[in-house]
Amino acid sequence: MRQLLAVIAVLMLCLSPARAASYNYYGALAISQDTGAAGTSTKRVTYDNARDWALHYCGEYADDCKIAVYFVNTCAAVARGENGGYGTGKSNNISTAKNTAIASCRRYDTGCSVRASSCSRP
Repeated sequence: MRQLLAVIAVLMLCLSPARAASYNYYGALAISQDTGAAGTSTKRVTYDNARDWALHYCGEYADDCKIAVYFVNTCAAVARGENGGYGTGKSNNISTAKNTAIASCRRYDTGCSVRASSCSRP
């Protein structure tokens, strides 16, 4: 009986990483166009939960926060320009997400810089 329990325990440990790797981790980035304040939320179990936390964190610094980008099992960034324009980027690589966000922001504004970035991966 002890051997059977030991075998079951080992099998459960072996299965756990596979289960975690297939789980989705949601994230969101919120930004204020007026102030440039930003909020991030990662490794959440639903988009709604990610949204709520990103808005909460951004809302500590501004009243006009809105979600700029949602993401799942990847990285994302939001860049803001001098006049309140913004752009977003997503990628498996945080540097690429940041560069994409800056390039996207430059289509609408000047002086763009990354305001928030994060990864939400298993």
